[in-house]
Amino acid sequence: MAGLILEDVTLVKGEEIRVDIRFRGGATRTLEVPRTLASWEEWKTPPEVVAEIDRLLDGQTPGEIAAVLNERGFASGMGRSFDGRRIAKIQRAYGLKSRRARLREAGWLSTEELAERLGMSGSGVRWRRGHGKLEVDARKVNDMGEYMYEDPGENREDDVRDLAGGTEEV
Repeated sequence: MAGLILEDVTLVKGEEIRVDIRFRGGATRTLEVPRTLASWEEWKTPPEVVAEIDRLLDGQTPGEIAAVLNERGFASGMGRSFDGRRIAKIQRAYGLKSRRARLREAGWLSTEELAERLGMSGSGVRWRRGHGKLEVDARKVNDMGEYMYEDPGENREDDVRDLAGGTEEV
């Protein structure tokens, strides 16, 4: 039926889609219609959510961030609730620095680095942290129980032993 009325139709894709219609008999008409978004554009995480994730990575793990965003009523680009894996995926996709990288830049040490500094094993550092006997600040890095520790600085040997809570008893 349309072939009886239309001579040809030209589509030009830009910010909008321009439809140039030429009817039989010579009449023409141009229409502008909005361009539909690609599925990945529709599912893209809103910029305000990405900014909030970036801000929260300074002090929280991906799982903790997911709980905060869900509590505040935020949703992913697909309209779903957040979990730690989704936060980590967004962090990578948008090139946000990880919690570990942020702590590392601030001079924090891994368990092994602190253990070496204090002259003890990594399990000794973990045991002391878990029992409140480690005198340096510890921050959770991820949802798998990894921590990073404040650098005790270049302390004398006696001061380092005090930070470790005395002799190693594990």
